[in-house]
Amino acid sequence: MNPLLENRGFPIKNLTSQQLELMEEVYVCPSFICNLDCPHCTLKNLPITSNWEGIFNTLECITDNAGNNVLFDLFGGEPLIIEKGRFQQLMELISKRSYIISTNLLNYKEFHFPYLLNSYLVNTSWNPLRFQKAQFDLWKSTVRYLTNKGVNLAVMITLTEDLVSKLDTVDFITNMLNELGASSADFDYLIGSNYPSPDKVDDYLIRLYDAFSKNCPNCTFTKANKIKKSLKQHKKFKDCSNFYTVLPSGNIKHGCAYCNELKVRKECKFCEYFDFCNGSCPLTESCSFPKKLFERIKNEEGY
Repeated sequence: MNPLLENRGFPIKNLTSQQLELMEEVYVCPSFICNLDCPHCTLKNLPITSNWEGIFNTLECITDNAGNNVLFDLFGGEPLIIEKGRFQQLMELISKRSYIISTNLLNYKEFHFPYLLNSYLVNTSWNPLRFQKAQFDLWKSTVRYLTNKGVNLAVMITLTEDLVSKLDTVDFITNMLNELGASSADFDYLIGSNYPSPDKVDDYLIRLYDAFSKNCPNCTFTKANKIKKSLKQHKKFKDCSNFYTVLPSGNIKHGCAYCNELKVRKECKFCEYFDFCNGSCPLTESCSFPKKLFERIKNEEGY
């Protein structure tokens, strides 16, 4: 059984006023139904029925009681396949605070536009295995249309083995980001038995870092930017302790949509990078902190 099916969350009323005050990113998953079948995704089509009344009640509680730092991330599944009336009801609540919309954009309609334009960020993902050619062409044209209209759009790229094994993909990716007019890009990866090795990913991130200034100077490399910020402010590179997910049931759980349990490995606590890293992502089987990229930026910034 998918472990995410076992984590049924808990009612929002179980959170203390302090937990609500400290809330940061809140993933909103009204459904896990998706119009794609990405091989690396563990969320797609989980059979959890949407309890709309419960979802709306939970969102209303958060908008009324959470602290000033809360940021909604309308997630899924795929949020743009939600029926128009339901989508508008969701946005009426979510838009009371800052929000992100994470979407593959294949079902984009004009009624979605003002919600995308007014968002803090639109997150959309790419990977060679994600789209068929017609879908890829539609995705690119939609992204270009939105960025030309002033939408703040980020591209999340999943670094799978097939991608990091080819050197020419670095120029392809960075040139594509420039062509699309993306404001930023980040690179997601899972470290484990079926995924690239940490060293391989780290070397690939270094090549990307070098290519950004040359091929897409107006696009922010989010991971590198986070490292610079953590060095400058002496803050953690990653801290998910105040992240939550609203489930289709209306219950809420700790962590991001993919995370079943917030935990830090024992070996992480004795690592020289722990003060910055704060422990590798619990979704990975071993360390995923980009040490080489960190050291490169640390030296360049003079720390």
